[in-house]
Amino acid sequence: MKILRFFAILFLTFNVFDTLWAQITSVSNVTLNPTDPAPGSTVTVTWSYAESSAYNQPTFFILVSNSPNIQPAGTAGQSIVIGDGCGAEAQVNGGCGAIGTNVPAGTDTYSETFTVPSNLSPGTWYVDVAMRDYNIYLNPNYAGSANNDVSFTVPLPPAACTVSKTAEASTVAPGGLILFGMDYSFVDTTSFVLTDTVPSGTNLVEASPGGTQSGNTVTWNLYNGAATTQQTGVAWLLVSVPSSTTSGTFSNSAIGTAAGAASGPVTSNTVSSTVQVPSLALTKSESASSLAASSNVTYTLDWKASNQSLQVFDSYDNISAGSTI
Repeated sequence: MKILRFFAILFLTFNVFDTLWAQITSVSNVTLNPTDPAPGSTVTVTWSYAESSAYNQPTFFILVSNSPNIQPAGTAGQSIVIGDGCGAEAQVNGGCGAIGTNVPAGTDTYSETFTVPSNLSPGTWYVDVAMRDYNIYLNPNYAGSANNDVSFTVPLPPAACTVSKTAEASTVAPGGLILFGMDYSFVDTTSFVLTDTVPSGTNLVEASPGGTQSGNTVTWNLYNGAATTQQTGVAWLLVSVPSSTTSGTFSNSAIGTAAGAASGPVTSNTVSSTVQVPSLALTKSESASSLAASSNVTYTLDWKASNQSLQVFDSYDNISAGSTI
């Protein structure tokens, strides 16, 4: 009976202690300066908070999140931007912020300056201030007495696109193949069109899915809609060089057009592949030029291939789900 009574008193003591410290009653009037900070910039957040007693030690952490609700620690799209100074039991991916001790009862304001994460995508984001007396937790779930947030917008960059060109190899053999690749990106546009011209003196073998040929021009209508985030992709063009062609250079570039882009159509870099007849050099050597009876000699054959060329190309763009390569 005495043991049970001891535990009951101990439990009551802990609950009274917790009640004495849990006295942050509200967080309000959260504001940002500037109101719509850019990713990677510095911003100051100011807020009001209320406490019911002068025996407080207010602590807090500040999140930047794509959700107005505080998510468990480590959730994608949520970053802790202010949090240090608390004991080890108050894990906020590194601690929490401390305002001070014996803060007067009533309502007060506080400000913190931090750097906005540089990897925020366009859209609506939230700065959330969470508070509690003495210890505040996000380990991994949130345990605080009051929190509030303010939203800001990361705008889309102006309509634009980029196109970068590559060639499979700098040389091609007569009768060989050249694979021209195009890495592209676009944003804030309602359409994106990619065009490429088959180099004169070559023949189109195949183009990546979606490409349509008209004469020597291949066109890809890659997007129609509203590109509210950065879009990226790869297109390609495979051409063959006639076996009768023993010299010459084939150059290639592509053009990307994003509707509404101030710069207009964008031309990629130019890449080239030069016709070279492949060659193979063989060099034979021996370990000794003369030998005694019953001795051994070692012959070595060294080889060097030059002017290599793409001869076979398999496209896996249209491989069915579950296929094994």
